[in-house]
Amino acid sequence: MAHLKSPVRFDAMDPAVRSPEYRLRVLSCLPFFVQLPPEPIFKINGLFRDRDISADQRIHCEGDQADHFYLAAPAKRGGVN
Repeated sequence: MAHLKSPVRFDAMDPAVRSPEYRLRVLSCLPFFVQLPPEPIFKINGLFRDRDISADQRIHCEGDQADHFYLAAPAKRGGVN
């Protein structure tokens, strides 16, 4: 099975960007949401909460039942400047 490519360009993304507007644009491009009209995507976007996760923290193991939906964005190495 071919892996889907992310619509997010990590090389062009400012790691500090976590705005709801940016997340809404990302959600609208994801295969899971792409066929939805704007209103449900807007409502789904409002359910997200920002969380800081350390690089060694596991958020999900393949095969486990998921209880959250994660969108991961890269952060600056070495913490916040």
